[in-house]
Amino acid sequence: MQDVTEKERSLWLLQQLVPVSGVSNIPVGVRVEGHVRWWPMQQAMNLVVARHRALRTVYRTDGDVPRRYLSDVDVEIETVAVPANGLDDALAEFAARPFALDGSPLVRAGLFPSAEGDVFCAVAHHLVFDAGSSRVLINDLLTAYAHFSNDVPLPPGWSDEVPGPGELAPTAEARSFWSELLDGARPAGMKLHIGRPEPASPTLDGDVLQLDLPDTTVSAIRSLSKRAKTTENAVYLAAFYLLLLRNGAADDLVVGVPIDVHGVRRAASIGNHANTFALRQRVNREWSFAELARRTRDLLVEVMRNGAMPADDFLEHLRGDPAEWRTTPFRHMFNYLPAATPEDASLDERPVRTFRLHNGASRFDFEFLVMPGTNGASLRITFSREVHDRADLEKLAAEYGALLVAAADGPDRRLDDVLPLPDRAPAPAEVTAPPTEVSPQEGEMDELLLSQLVALWERLLKRSDLTPDSHFFTEGGRSLLAARLINEAGRIAGVKVKLSRLFAAPTPRGLASHIIAARAKATG
Repeated sequence: MQDVTEKERSLWLLQQLVPVSGVSNIPVGVRVEGHVRWWPMQQAMNLVVARHRALRTVYRTDGDVPRRYLSDVDVEIETVAVPANGLDDALAEFAARPFALDGSPLVRAGLFPSAEGDVFCAVAHHLVFDAGSSRVLINDLLTAYAHFSNDVPLPPGWSDEVPGPGELAPTAEARSFWSELLDGARPAGMKLHIGRPEPASPTLDGDVLQLDLPDTTVSAIRSLSKRAKTTENAVYLAAFYLLLLRNGAADDLVVGVPIDVHGVRRAASIGNHANTFALRQRVNREWSFAELARRTRDLLVEVMRNGAMPADDFLEHLRGDPAEWRTTPFRHMFNYLPAATPEDASLDERPVRTFRLHNGASRFDFEFLVMPGTNGASLRITFSREVHDRADLEKLAAEYGALLVAAADGPDRRLDDVLPLPDRAPAPAEVTAPPTEVSPQEGEMDELLLSQLVALWERLLKRSDLTPDSHFFTEGGRSLLAARLINEAGRIAGVKVKLSRLFAAPTPRGLASHIIAARAKATG
């Protein structure tokens, strides 16, 4: 029995909040050209579970306190009968079925016979598994299956237990790095002008969109990587930052990025070794795309260098809306992972193809997962159906590719010139403005009005630390709340102002200046 870490405690609490959801499930599938023999695969599964301590780790409560235990886990491969044309639904149900944190195993496996080729599916809870573990699990299963099916010798020492890399102790340098990087960050500024507000009681219902990136996009990535002298991973992430900026996020961007800082020490190990880091990028629109890509590369390098830091320790530097537990402290995720198996992988001398399954949930507004391969790359977008429609993500995926192609045509052009960046997010259609227009003009500042507007900002945003220069949207304001603010500001000031003025002047000082000019014009 062991106490859990803060990372484990967070995942355990999430499961208590949504016990009927598979939000923390990580599924992976393998399709074989032909049939899979159950007995060799079961023996292979037994050996892999014995090889990896994480797969034998279970959790249960001692009173109200979650504890971690090492258990004798038996993972019997389920043979799942698949009706005609029912494979996708059967896999989806298997992937989404939640695990019970009551001491039961946190991994399961199923075999789905199909005339088009059998499918093997493994699902594990994020407490004991991460996306990088999928590659280790599948490769180990193929190695063990070849041994039991065709008497292929196992590599020397292969049956021994694989030790995990262990947790890295935080350093003073790492604490200083994260404190400096995230000080003053405002994740509320990451709200986009597409999608819906979160429901009061989210269910984490999610969906997935997957597509192959066009050859023109892949060529653009390779060109940008060479010309900017950076990695393809950094180019993809830089384009993701730019995509968010184009769709309403503030220039001060915060994105969640899972990174395994253990490197080669976990290459053969299964477990939850990756931390999700909050990568903050303060974008200057005068930069070129090449400059953004290089700065993103440098940020990734610094994160790897200072990754010895528990996630909960650095997240305290981020301020979010406590009511938005689903998306705090970041709303958007980016990930970059190669395929789970080599492209020449085989089982009983028949080709196999791995693919990622969806667990039916999404903790974030959306996550872009780029999966590079030898001959191209694919993009998998997991998104919250409570916040976004599929059409939103189809639009974003198309825009993402267009950004990359446009950037490759002129990597040294200003970001605003790659594809024009909007100044502010437009208001949703359902928010209408008061009918009377006034034109902004300069006027002397009214200190009473300014203090009243700061107080209004604080009341609506439920804050007590705002200033005359606090940005309404960066500090957490939404479009519907903006309409309320404009109405109340108009009553305070005695004039009517269009909602569009708040997007143009989103601080108390800016709006006060506009109101003063409007008063002068009205009495003019």
